[in-house]
Amino acid sequence: MTKTITANIPARKLGKMTFPARVDTFTADDQGRWSSPDAGAMTQADVIDICQRATNWTAIRAEHFPMHGFSS
Repeated sequence: MTKTITANIPARKLGKMTFPARVDTFTADDQGRWSSPDAGAMTQADVIDICQRATNWTAIRAEHFPMHGFSS
C-alpha cells in the first residue's frame, strides 16, 4: 500500500533571503521507498527532516511515523 504525505512548510527568513511557504508531497511505495516529485528518491530520514518543519508535523508524525523518536 502506498502512502502519501503532504507537508505544509511555512515561509521563513534567513538574513536577507526569504523562502516562501510551500507544500511538499512525499510518496512511499509498497517496498517502503520514499520519493518526491521535486527531489526524486529520498530516505525516510530525509522525509522526516523536512516534515519536522511543517505546520502539520504533529498529524504527519501520528499517522506515518508513530515510533520515530519515541518521546519526541
